[in-house]
Amino acid sequence: MHISKLDLNLLRVLEAIASVGSITGAAKKLNLTQPAVSHALNRLREQLEDPLFLREGRGLQPSPYTREILPQLRVVLGDLERVLAPGQHFNPLKSQQSFTLAIHRAMESVVLPPLMKSLQQQAPEVSIQSVKLSRYTIEQELRSGAVDLAVDVLLPVGEQIEYTLLQKTPMVVVTRKDHSRITENLTMDGYLQEKHILVSSRREGLGYEDQQLASLEKRRTIALRLRDYQVACQVVSSSDLLLTLPQNYARQLSSDLGLQILPLPYELPSVSAYLYWCNFRRTSPALLWLRETLLHLQAGLTASNRRHQAVTNPY
Repeated sequence: MHISKLDLNLLRVLEAIASVGSITGAAKKLNLTQPAVSHALNRLREQLEDPLFLREGRGLQPSPYTREILPQLRVVLGDLERVLAPGQHFNPLKSQQSFTLAIHRAMESVVLPPLMKSLQQQAPEVSIQSVKLSRYTIEQELRSGAVDLAVDVLLPVGEQIEYTLLQKTPMVVVTRKDHSRITENLTMDGYLQEKHILVSSRREGLGYEDQQLASLEKRRTIALRLRDYQVACQVVSSSDLLLTLPQNYARQLSSDLGLQILPLPYELPSVSAYLYWCNFRRTSPALLWLRETLLHLQAGLTASNRRHQAVTNPY
């Protein structure tokens, strides 16, 4: 059909339904009534001569035609937003917007506390939803708008996903302060003679630090494998076990547990976290503001870590 016969607002309805998988959810997202969204969908079905969505369980799944046009449609809608509203300004003090962030579980404790503290002053009515990050679906969720931003290590992503470095931190070792065998000068031999905690979301396989040890033809003894750094630090505080973790987590989690932070006795590349977003929403004033806020806060924390660095890198 010719573009002159198509109401472009209907395409926003199509994209919203595809994002959330229901008419009710799309109505909420667009701030419309459910009957209005149903009417818009029926009009679009008539004009495009396709069902557009098929009922599957309690939700709606895109038809083959919708799946085909959806990626380019999102790019077009993003470009249209940029052309028609170049001067739009996001006012965080007055906004009641809700943002959805997909954050790797281990990174929530570093990203969310400074963010919420900042929002309390800058954007008191803005709300944040932190959801589980799945590396298998995160690209799809960013493209669909189900997730606004994501935080994780460096991942292979398609050309529609953009990213930038959010934080970079060295690896350190924590032990309880009254550990009988550990001093401030932790050697490789001393490190390997002790038993360790490995934090990993996987059930088996080498950890990040163990891979480097293997390249040095060395191996440590893992006494406990678990998924959470906070729990791991609690275990360290009441045992002789050692824990290797990123320095920013160590500083945050060890202060109230009587732990000491020591240099890692072998060279290990710093751990980096990246901020991800979909390029067709890169000029959204609200998302620009949130991205800049996160980057500014993490830059401040990195500078603070450098000024108050608890350990000196021996390399």
